[in-house]
Amino acid sequence: MGITVHVEIVGLFLKEPVSVASNTATIKDVLDQLVIDTSNQTANNSKHFHYHAPRNKSGKIMIDSFQVEHPTPFKSDRTGTSYPSGVYKLSNTTHGHSFSVWQYYVLGSDGKDRPVAGPLSFADFRLNDGDHIIWRSVNIHAPQVYKLPAATPAKDSKALTEATAAM
Repeated sequence: MGITVHVEIVGLFLKEPVSVASNTATIKDVLDQLVIDTSNQTANNSKHFHYHAPRNKSGKIMIDSFQVEHPTPFKSDRTGTSYPSGVYKLSNTTHGHSFSVWQYYVLGSDGKDRPVAGPLSFADFRLNDGDHIIWRSVNIHAPQVYKLPAATPAKDSKALTEATAAM
């Protein structure tokens, strides 16, 4: 029997229907099937999809990067902007106190959000027929923590003022 869902990866111009044989498929199962489906396509205008998802330090599988090869020029569905053929890849990055991660959203066949109670790995989220998976690269800016010296308001106000001015 199986299910059919739609996969969209924002920024890589990928929006594809994917059919999987299982009625209990996870998002990971769908991504694996999309890799198989696109590697088996032989048409000159077929996209090729890959992803990299290593295990993190706690043993969870995390998306590190998505890659789509567009063999012909194409236009963005949203803006109409033309793009050349080629390989488009987005990876997680870290720059100082900022980093990017991949985040997924699942909409049901009715177009409504399918909320999840707490964080749930893409390898565990079970899909329904007609679901729509949207992946976005999200930037997170972690605050820099400053340690200020212990001060008493009257005695160390000058030192506290100088320490905060240095930030």
